[in-house]
Amino acid sequence: MHLKRGSCFRNNSSQSREPLRFDYWTSFFQMKFDVKKDTIAIFIARIRKHVKRLMEAGHPLEDMYPAFQSIRTLRPDFQGTVHILYRWPDKDFKLDKIEMELIAEENRIRQLMMMNEVVYGDVKQQGL
Repeated sequence: MHLKRGSCFRNNSSQSREPLRFDYWTSFFQMKFDVKKDTIAIFIARIRKHVKRLMEAGHPLEDMYPAFQSIRTLRPDFQGTVHILYRWPDKDFKLDKIEMELIAEENRIRQLMMMNEVVYGDVKQQGL
């Protein structure tokens, strides 16, 4: 009898997939925006990756879950934009549209920080 490697240990029942689904759900809802590593684009790409995994496991998400996940753990700089997003109608509250707004806000914040460094850079170096 010839068996494929690992076939003895695989269980293709729904019980064996259940922990995998739970891990995907858990990792989706535990995702956080990491200020040191993430840009908005990278963070939303991670969200999309988890959404795809859940869909492939047979658990598609409603559009609002990835949308809320994208704004749930952002740093305080984004709170003004987040409050505006909360007022959007449901038809517009989609991950793609939110991504565009958050990337625009991220670029605006980055530009302000660069301008502040140029204007106040010498003051910081003098210790004032």
